[in-house]
Amino acid sequence: QLAWPRGVHHRRGGALQVSITNLVAAADAAAPAAQAEVLQYSSYRFIDETTIPTLPVSTITNGAISFANGTQWYWFTARAGKTYRLRLTSPGQQPLLRITDREGITLASGRNGLATLTCASNATLAIAVSATHPLPFTLSLTVAGSRQSQLDYDGDGKADPVIYDVESGILTAFLSGSAYAPAGVIMSMDKLSAGLQPIPGDFDGDGKADPALYDPQLGLWGVRLSSQAYALAVMAIGDASCQPVAGDFDGDGKADPALYSPTKGLMGAWLSGANYAAAIIPLGGVDALNASEDYDGDGLTDPAVFHVTSGELWVLLSSRSYAAERLKLPAAVPDLQTAVGDYDGDGKADPTLFQAMSGLWLWALSGQGYAQTVLGGGWAGATLLARPGDYDGDGLTDPAIYIPEAKVFYAWLSGSAYTPAQLRW
Repeated sequence: QLAWPRGVHHRRGGALQVSITNLVAAADAAAPAAQAEVLQYSSYRFIDETTIPTLPVSTITNGAISFANGTQWYWFTARAGKTYRLRLTSPGQQPLLRITDREGITLASGRNGLATLTCASNATLAIAVSATHPLPFTLSLTVAGSRQSQLDYDGDGKADPVIYDVESGILTAFLSGSAYAPAGVIMSMDKLSAGLQPIPGDFDGDGKADPALYDPQLGLWGVRLSSQAYALAVMAIGDASCQPVAGDFDGDGKADPALYSPTKGLMGAWLSGANYAAAIIPLGGVDALNASEDYDGDGLTDPAVFHVTSGELWVLLSSRSYAAERLKLPAAVPDLQTAVGDYDGDGKADPTLFQAMSGLWLWALSGQGYAQTVLGGGWAGATLLARPGDYDGDGLTDPAIYIPEAKVFYAWLSGSAYTPAQLRW
């Protein structure tokens, strides 16, 4: 028996390793002479708890393992029903990331990547970063909202490229979990007409995006629910003045059908957690584009619009009782598209614009005080469509475009130093 007094710092990261050899003699002469068993256990209980830092949710932290076989510990407060995503980055290295309870039992883990945990009850949990040798690392702790799965049609944690063919009425997703094999579903039916606009989202909360279209001519929203064998559900909302929006506005883990009408200056969401009752607020005006996303990292989509003329982004933050915040971006620039996503991995949406004619992207990263950065993607043209998403599953939104006439899709993958990846069909 071995024991350490509680609160005594163990200089090798609180790791206990027991090795037993020559347990079983080999029955086969060609096999090794014996089998060996190795038990390794590591817990925050072997260090002074008062020295362990607490991480707030929706934050990015730079840390380091300072000695061989070391472990860096953190506390965080988890809430029942929330899904937490931790992203560990250490270029060229393979540190181990674990989420444990107060007894040191591992609840989730990942190696130089993502660990995700959905909490059944309120708890104080520990985060452990372990490595065999000294190294620096970056760790982000966020709450996962519906934004993470809006484009993930197969539930593998990666966004899937998707296109809609107006003539055939088929919406096709190229599934990353199946080597990007196409999976198509007919969306144009008697209840739906031409001129449809695709808008993906996880409307049934099963972790997979559901094929969805909005018909502005008839004011119909059609969704094929993955949890119900892709049965078609239709809702009559809106009119030709509306732009389709999808996001989890009530925090129940399901995307809510929503519309924005620039001519009326109204944003409306039909909340799944309230039996699809409508919540409508005044926002924006005739020159505004929808830019709704989770800007404060609380897991709820915040109503937002971008005013092209003034260059102002207006956001109503759910965590501040929907108080209005404004951010100045480039004004009066033609041919702009909103391309909002979490490009820095801090769990908060970053205001982002894409100009098709120049092929330029503009980011205002929340993790860097909303400093604005301009980057050229290498492709430009009036028909280009911004299609950002987390296509490599590393927790960061990747810039991506779709060129309709060429039937080609490009994504600049953050997990591969923003190397462009191409999909053509």
